Amino acid sequence: MIVVLGAVLAGLAGYSVAKTIGARKIERYREHRVTRLLSQHSHFAALFTIRVVPSSPNALINYGAGLLQIPLGRFLIATALATAIKGFIYALAVHSALGALSLSDALTWESIVALFGFAALALGGRMVKQKWMTPEEKQL
Repeated sequence: MIVVLGAVLAGLAGYSVAKTIGARKIERYREHRVTRLLSQHSHFAALFTIRVVPSSPNALINYGAGLLQIPLGRFLIATALATAIKGFIYALAVHSALGALSLSDALTWESIVALFGFAALALGGRMVKQKWMTPEEKQL
C-alpha cells in the first residue's frame, strides 16, 4: 500500500505541475504527430500497460498525462492498479530470495513465479504495444 500510495501521489504531483504550467505551451504542438499519437493512445489500457511494464518512465508518463490533460480519474486508477501488480511481483521476488544462502535456496517456486511474472509483464507490454501501433507510429 505504501508503494501504491507513493506512486499515486508522485503521479498526481507530476500531472498537476504539467497541467498547470505546461498546458499553455503545448497548444502550439497540439497537431504535431507525436502529440496526436500520444493522445490517441491515452486510454486506460495503454496507461495501465505502460505503468505495469518494468522500467517504465514514470516521471515522463506523469508529466505527459498532465500535458495531454488525460482525465485524472483514468490516470490515477491505471497508476494505482499497475503499481499494485508490479509492486506485488517485485516484493514476491525479493521476499523469496531474502535470506538465501545458495542459489538453490533462492530458486524457490515463489522466486521462479516472480521471475516469470517479470517476463510476462515485459512480453505482454511489448505485444500490446505492437498490436496498438500502426506501421507509421512504429517509425516514430
